[in-house]
Amino acid sequence: MLAPPQLPPCSRRYVNRLRGGLCRDRSVDEHSADLEAGCSPEYHLAMVKRPMNPTKPARRPRSSTYGAATTIDEYLARVEPEQRDALEALRQVIRKAAPKAEEVITYGIPAFRQNGFLIGFAASARHCSLHPMNSHTVADFATELAGYSTSTGTVRFTPEKPLPAALVRKIVKARITENDADAKEKLAMKGRKAGG
Repeated sequence: MLAPPQLPPCSRRYVNRLRGGLCRDRSVDEHSADLEAGCSPEYHLAMVKRPMNPTKPARRPRSSTYGAATTIDEYLARVEPEQRDALEALRQVIRKAAPKAEEVITYGIPAFRQNGFLIGFAASARHCSLHPMNSHTVADFATELAGYSTSTGTVRFTPEKPLPAALVRKIVKARITENDADAKEKLAMKGRKAGG
Protein backbone atom coordinates (compact mmCIF):
# COMPACT_ATOMS: atom_id res chain seq x y z
CA MET A 1 0.00 0.00 0.00
CA LEU A 2 1.30 3.42 -0.92
CA ALA A 3 1.92 5.99 1.75
CA PRO A 4 -0.22 9.13 1.51
CA PRO A 5 1.63 12.00 -0.16
CA GLN A 6 3.33 14.49 2.10
CA LEU A 7 1.45 17.77 2.05
CA PRO A 8 2.83 21.18 2.95
CA PRO A 9 2.36 21.99 6.66
CA CYS A 10 -0.57 24.33 6.20
CA SER A 11 -2.36 22.65 3.26
CA ARG A 12 -5.23 21.38 5.45
CA ARG A 13 -6.01 24.98 6.23
CA TYR A 14 -6.83 25.68 2.59
CA VAL A 15 -10.10 23.85 2.91
CA ASN A 16 -11.32 27.02 4.62
CA ARG A 17 -9.76 29.22 1.89
CA LEU A 18 -7.20 31.93 2.26
CA ARG A 19 -7.58 35.66 2.61
CA GLY A 20 -4.94 38.09 1.46
CA GLY A 21 -2.40 35.31 0.94
CA LEU A 22 -2.58 34.11 4.56
CA CYS A 23 -4.48 31.27 6.14
CA ARG A 24 -7.49 32.53 8.05
CA ASP A 25 -6.48 31.05 11.36
CA ARG A 26 -2.74 31.56 11.12
CA SER A 27 -0.62 34.56 11.86
CA VAL A 28 1.94 36.10 9.51
CA ASP A 29 4.76 34.48 11.53
CA GLU A 30 3.23 31.00 11.31
CA HIS A 31 2.67 31.47 7.59
CA SER A 32 6.29 32.56 7.10
CA ALA A 33 7.47 29.51 9.07
CA ASP A 34 5.46 27.27 6.71
CA LEU A 35 7.11 28.89 3.70
CA GLU A 36 10.53 28.28 5.26
CA ALA A 37 9.59 24.67 6.04
CA GLY A 38 9.09 23.85 2.39
CA CYS A 39 5.83 25.33 1.09
CA SER A 40 6.59 27.12 -2.13
CA PRO A 41 5.26 30.64 -2.67
CA GLU A 42 3.72 29.40 -5.93
CA TYR A 43 1.74 26.81 -3.98
CA HIS A 44 0.39 29.49 -1.69
CA LEU A 45 -0.41 31.89 -4.51
CA ALA A 46 -2.29 29.16 -6.37
CA MET A 47 -4.44 28.48 -3.32
CA VAL A 48 -5.24 32.08 -2.45
CA LYS A 49 -8.79 33.20 -3.13
CA ARG A 50 -8.42 36.27 -5.25
CA PRO A 51 -9.98 39.42 -3.77
CA MET A 52 -13.00 40.82 -5.55
CA ASN A 53 -12.47 43.56 -8.07
CA PRO A 54 -12.84 46.76 -5.99
CA THR A 55 -14.10 48.75 -8.98
CA LYS A 56 -16.95 46.32 -9.67
CA PRO A 57 -19.73 46.34 -7.05
CA ALA A 58 -20.88 43.02 -5.65
CA ARG A 59 -24.13 41.77 -7.15
CA ARG A 60 -26.94 41.21 -4.70
CA PRO A 61 -29.26 38.24 -5.05
CA ARG A 62 -32.31 39.06 -7.17
CA SER A 63 -34.80 38.34 -4.43
CA SER A 64 -33.32 41.11 -2.31
CA THR A 65 -33.25 43.72 -5.06
CA TYR A 66 -36.12 45.58 -3.43
CA GLY A 67 -35.23 44.61 0.10
CA ALA A 68 -36.84 42.01 2.27
CA ALA A 69 -40.40 43.25 1.86
CA THR A 70 -43.00 41.40 3.90
CA THR A 71 -46.08 42.99 2.29
CA ILE A 72 -46.99 44.06 -1.21
CA ASP A 73 -47.21 47.69 -0.06
CA GLU A 74 -43.61 47.52 1.23
CA TYR A 75 -42.46 45.98 -2.05
CA LEU A 76 -44.19 48.62 -4.17
CA ALA A 77 -42.82 51.45 -2.00
CA ARG A 78 -39.29 50.44 -3.06
CA VAL A 79 -40.03 50.30 -6.80
CA GLU A 80 -39.51 53.14 -9.30
CA PRO A 81 -42.62 55.40 -9.55
CA GLU A 82 -43.48 54.43 -13.16
CA GLN A 83 -43.29 50.73 -12.36
CA ARG A 84 -45.13 51.24 -9.07
CA ASP A 85 -48.11 52.77 -10.91
CA ALA A 86 -48.20 49.94 -13.46
CA LEU A 87 -47.92 47.24 -10.78
CA GLU A 88 -50.50 48.92 -8.54
CA ALA A 89 -52.96 48.97 -11.48
CA LEU A 90 -52.18 45.28 -12.12
CA ARG A 91 -52.71 44.53 -8.43
CA GLN A 92 -56.16 46.16 -8.49
CA VAL A 93 -57.20 44.14 -11.55
CA ILE A 94 -56.05 40.90 -9.89
CA ARG A 95 -57.85 41.85 -6.65
CA LYS A 96 -61.13 42.43 -8.51
CA ALA A 97 -60.77 39.18 -10.45
CA ALA A 98 -59.89 37.18 -7.32
CA PRO A 99 -61.53 38.86 -4.32
CA LYS A 100 -60.99 35.81 -2.06
CA ALA A 101 -57.25 35.61 -2.78
CA GLU A 102 -54.74 36.42 -0.06
CA GLU A 103 -51.85 38.80 -0.77
CA VAL A 104 -48.44 37.34 0.08
CA ILE A 105 -44.76 37.72 -0.71
CA THR A 106 -43.25 34.53 -2.14
CA TYR A 107 -39.91 33.98 -3.85
CA GLY A 108 -39.25 37.65 -3.06
CA ILE A 109 -42.14 38.90 -5.22
CA PRO A 110 -45.75 39.96 -4.54
CA ALA A 111 -48.25 37.19 -5.18
CA PHE A 112 -51.83 36.12 -4.58
CA ARG A 113 -52.77 32.79 -3.00
CA GLN A 114 -56.10 30.98 -3.29
CA ASN A 115 -56.02 27.18 -2.98
CA GLY A 116 -52.31 27.46 -3.77
CA PHE A 117 -50.29 30.16 -5.43
CA LEU A 118 -52.41 31.93 -8.00
CA ILE A 119 -50.39 34.66 -9.68
CA GLY A 120 -47.47 36.97 -8.91
CA PHE A 121 -45.89 40.12 -10.30
CA ALA A 122 -42.56 41.85 -10.03
CA ALA A 123 -40.43 44.77 -11.13
CA SER A 124 -36.93 44.58 -12.53
CA ALA A 125 -34.55 47.13 -13.97
CA ARG A 126 -36.02 47.25 -17.48
CA HIS A 127 -39.52 45.80 -17.22
CA CYS A 128 -42.36 44.57 -15.04
CA SER A 129 -43.50 40.96 -15.10
CA LEU A 130 -46.53 38.78 -14.43
CA HIS A 131 -45.97 35.24 -13.13
CA PRO A 132 -48.89 32.79 -13.46
CA MET A 133 -47.10 30.40 -11.05
CA ASN A 134 -47.20 27.42 -13.39
CA SER A 135 -45.54 26.28 -16.59
CA HIS A 136 -48.42 26.25 -19.07
CA THR A 137 -50.64 29.32 -18.64
CA VAL A 138 -48.36 31.54 -20.72
CA ALA A 139 -48.51 28.96 -23.53
CA ASP A 140 -52.30 28.71 -23.17
CA PHE A 141 -52.63 32.47 -23.77
CA ALA A 142 -49.87 32.70 -26.40
CA THR A 143 -52.05 34.37 -29.04
CA GLU A 144 -53.25 37.11 -26.68
CA LEU A 145 -49.69 37.64 -25.41
CA ALA A 146 -48.14 37.84 -28.88
CA GLY A 147 -47.03 41.47 -28.46
CA TYR A 148 -45.20 40.81 -25.18
CA SER A 149 -41.94 39.12 -24.25
CA THR A 150 -42.71 35.76 -22.65
CA SER A 151 -40.98 32.70 -21.28
CA THR A 152 -42.32 29.51 -19.70
CA GLY A 153 -43.74 31.12 -16.56
CA THR A 154 -43.32 34.86 -17.16
CA VAL A 155 -44.91 37.65 -19.15
CA ARG A 156 -42.76 40.79 -19.38
CA PHE A 157 -44.25 44.22 -20.02
CA THR A 158 -43.28 47.85 -19.60
CA PRO A 159 -45.14 50.62 -17.79
CA GLU A 160 -45.62 52.29 -21.19
CA LYS A 161 -47.29 49.15 -22.58
CA PRO A 162 -49.10 47.44 -19.68
CA LEU A 163 -51.06 44.21 -19.99
CA PRO A 164 -54.75 44.76 -20.89
CA ALA A 165 -57.01 44.43 -17.85
CA ALA A 166 -59.36 42.04 -19.69
CA LEU A 167 -56.46 39.70 -20.47
CA VAL A 168 -55.21 39.77 -16.86
CA ARG A 169 -58.74 38.93 -15.66
CA LYS A 170 -58.89 35.96 -18.07
CA ILE A 171 -55.52 34.68 -16.85
CA VAL A 172 -56.52 35.06 -13.20
CA LYS A 173 -59.88 33.31 -13.76
CA ALA A 174 -58.09 30.45 -15.55
CA ARG A 175 -55.66 30.10 -12.63
CA ILE A 176 -58.52 30.15 -10.08
CA THR A 177 -60.30 27.38 -12.01
CA GLU A 178 -57.10 25.35 -12.19
CA ASN A 179 -56.31 25.79 -8.48
CA ASP A 180 -59.89 24.90 -7.49
CA ALA A 181 -59.75 21.72 -9.60
CA ASP A 182 -56.38 20.79 -8.06
CA ALA A 183 -57.74 21.39 -4.55
CA LYS A 184 -60.80 19.18 -5.24
CA GLU A 185 -58.59 16.45 -6.66
CA LYS A 186 -56.28 16.55 -3.63
CA LEU A 187 -59.29 16.39 -1.30
CA ALA A 188 -60.73 13.41 -3.21
CA MET A 189 -57.39 11.59 -3.09
CA LYS A 190 -57.10 12.28 0.63
CA GLY A 191 -60.60 10.87 1.15
CA ARG A 192 -59.74 7.72 -0.82
CA LYS A 193 -56.58 7.17 1.23
CA ALA A 194 -58.44 7.62 4.51
CA GLY A 195 -61.28 5.32 3.45
CA GLY A 196 -59.24 2.63 1.72
